[in-house]
Amino acid sequence: MSKPKKLSLVSLVAIAAGQVIGAGVVTLIGPAIGVTGMSAWLAYGAAVIVGLMSVLPFIFLSSAVVLEGGEYSIVIEMLGKKSSWDLCCCLYFSNIRFIINGNFNRILF
Repeated sequence: MSKPKKLSLVSLVAIAAGQVIGAGVVTLIGPAIGVTGMSAWLAYGAAVIVGLMSVLPFIFLSSAVVLEGGEYSIVIEMLGKKSSWDLCCCLYFSNIRFIINGNFNRILF
């Protein structure tokens, strides 16, 4: 059997940067300039800092514990099956709340 391939640090950083650029910077540049005007760069800088703060716990945890999967795998390993089910329910109903409210602009602005 062949040895399984692993992603290098450079590959992982490139994937993460590509997702941030593709999902946020390119698709929302027009509305960002419309809302913030000339300070759109400041809004994007703040978003990068907040996004990094929300991802840092997963980065540190994934370097300490090797798990296959995402948030669910982390919670099930650390807290057990009941807590993982609770997390799934909370995430599901929080997403439903945004769908019921409709437009994100009414929520945020």
